[in-house]
Amino acid sequence: MSNRNATASWSGYSHQGLVGLLVAIKEIRRLISENKQGEFGIHFLEYENNEDVAISREEMGSIKELLSVHQIKAYYSQGHLINTYKSVFTGAPIYQLDANGKLSKDDDGKKIETGNYNPGQWCNGSNYLHVVENITNWPTDNDFSSVGGNPNSIERFEYEAGVFHCGTNQIDQYIIDSLKSIDFHMDNEGLASMALKRLCFELDSKIRSEHATKSTKNDYEIRFSFDDLIGIINSNIDVSTNDIYICRKLFYDSYNEAKKNSSLDAIELSEIDKLIDQIYHGFSDDDFLLFIRRLSLNRNPKHQHNTHSVFNPDGLKQVFFKLLLNLPNIYPEIMKEEFTLHYSSLRYVLTTIIDEKDDAKDVVQNILNNLDSHKLLWEKTSLINKEINGTFHDLNPDFFDVRKSEDKAMDFTEFMQYNGSTTFICRDTAKINLTNGSNN
Repeated sequence: MSNRNATASWSGYSHQGLVGLLVAIKEIRRLISENKQGEFGIHFLEYENNEDVAISREEMGSIKELLSVHQIKAYYSQGHLINTYKSVFTGAPIYQLDANGKLSKDDDGKKIETGNYNPGQWCNGSNYLHVVENITNWPTDNDFSSVGGNPNSIERFEYEAGVFHCGTNQIDQYIIDSLKSIDFHMDNEGLASMALKRLCFELDSKIRSEHATKSTKNDYEIRFSFDDLIGIINSNIDVSTNDIYICRKLFYDSYNEAKKNSSLDAIELSEIDKLIDQIYHGFSDDDFLLFIRRLSLNRNPKHQHNTHSVFNPDGLKQVFFKLLLNLPNIYPEIMKEEFTLHYSSLRYVLTTIIDEKDDAKDVVQNILNNLDSHKLLWEKTSLINKEINGTFHDLNPDFFDVRKSEDKAMDFTEFMQYNGSTTFICRDTAKINLTNGSNN
């Protein structure tokens, strides 16, 4: 098992997960073409045991044979240059540590290499590099001296004749096209698309299950036999209307998209990865849905149990991830009893609220009506949103005058004691305050 297992920080919907599925499907089709369907039970798709993805063959009681190993790099910045992938060929660099065991850095803040490397986890079979950009200077003369040599005979994976790269927005269609083949769903794009959704759902569920039941990353076993995959592909279960499937996939996709435009460096992003991991893998399905609903308590209460309505990709992009991924060295905390994310120094709670200032009164009323069902109390809290500033009471004073309405829920009584200190704060002001006035 790899000691660099990273499956805790990615999902079955990630590019890495999808590439593994495509590789396995291609291998299944190869076995079918050779009339070796009887071997489906001894062929396996594995994640993170050897590099990112591996295809193995293991008969009962025999030693596992690695048929192919795959390392997947989704580099868009300088992704067309082979030197960007130098660590694939040399192995991961080992960095200097200071007397306290922390990474040493030079005057520019960069980690200092020792000149030694952790070798890759390649096999005696086929070894592949997967990229999202076409590498324009790949050696045609087999001279890999610019990247320290190629002792493991690593090749680029060929997605179709003469095409050696696949963008993150293309991988789904490659899989669907393979699933539309005569080997599976016979040119029926609808069935092929549903099969892909099931594969992603089952892979994601497996990853989260391992995370929840195993004590360390080294114990994780993300593995499917080809028989398992065939069963999923040919099932008639429709997961496309499953709320948790929808929410988890949209949330993860939104996070990956937002990371592309983040101002944080790799180390800072790794800290946010850990935070997202706590939410994505640490919350049960029901809790994850509740977390998503808490982000959008401004939505009409009638729609609070409609995932399509509550999930707010624009709000995630413009507020939630906008701050989360662009405040260097400032990390919020998860309030699990509230299912919220907040910056404890100022008690600022991240939301996905992007309503305009003119809609503030309705926003306040919707939130308070939703609090009745969510049984949530905020005290001295500012809700980070896109445009609105001000206290709940000032933005909708009529709602708080309980003498004018006898049908106000008793659940609000305690909340109303603190209404003067519950506020909205727009994202720009929140960013300035969190960075002590620096607007960089």
